[in-house]
Amino acid sequence: NNEAGRDLLTRIIYAWKRGLVFSVGTSKTSGRSDSIVWSSLVPHKTSFKGGPHGWPDEDYLRVCHEKLNALLVPDAEVCERRMSGADAMTFGQMPMITVPIVLREGIEYDDDSMAKIPQTLDLKPISRFPLSNEACRICRRLLSSGFCVEVRRCKHAFHQCCLERGGLRGCNRCPVCGASYGEPRGNSPSGTMSIDLENSVCPGFAPAKTIKLRYRIPSGIQKAYHPNPGRRYGGTNRTAYLPNNEEGILLLQRLKYAWTHGLTFTVGYSITN
Repeated sequence: NNEAGRDLLTRIIYAWKRGLVFSVGTSKTSGRSDSIVWSSLVPHKTSFKGGPHGWPDEDYLRVCHEKLNALLVPDAEVCERRMSGADAMTFGQMPMITVPIVLREGIEYDDDSMAKIPQTLDLKPISRFPLSNEACRICRRLLSSGFCVEVRRCKHAFHQCCLERGGLRGCNRCPVCGASYGEPRGNSPSGTMSIDLENSVCPGFAPAKTIKLRYRIPSGIQKAYHPNPGRRYGGTNRTAYLPNNEEGILLLQRLKYAWTHGLTFTVGYSITN
């Protein structure tokens, strides 16, 4: 019952209202089929006595947030706004979140277009430090000595002039905690991600079939945001596989997001050749 726990609770309530917490299946404890079972997509801690489903577990909050991210459950603040006026924790009229169907598709990625997307911290002006002894984390002078701004999510505060003088005004990372805000952006060269469906069973996930991912990146010239601008890099073709089941499809959505934000590949030294 602290701030981190209450934030996670808000997201779990949102997931509950959308039918993501339980399912009908075979109970792992009793072996009975057609039972109400926990969804593996939203893990819960049900004991204070340790073990895989109990406390203590220092990684649980992070893991649970990652699972909820994969289900496209928004952060706690957005969940609260969307659920305002609907306090009864019942499932019925809320719109369902469903696992998307995998389609054969090709996704083009243009690194020049991604490089033009602005990345900025979400800042707000603050005036709560007129008598404060708190120091700016950049210049180490008192915050009361100048106009201040605050990063909305992590609440770290700085002099506005320090952010601008340090070239951090357009940055998407907090200078103190390093937390990233806004859209992530990698430096992958341009290419194509192709998604295909295969009839063969994915090993270890029977009876699930296989999703095949193919990446094609042609040769080109390194841009300003690559390690050696102006030098050539060799292209590549890579293949990867996922199980065509609920968890594989949800992971595919995140891999597509990573690809379209330039996070999958980079230019560097090949470990294999």
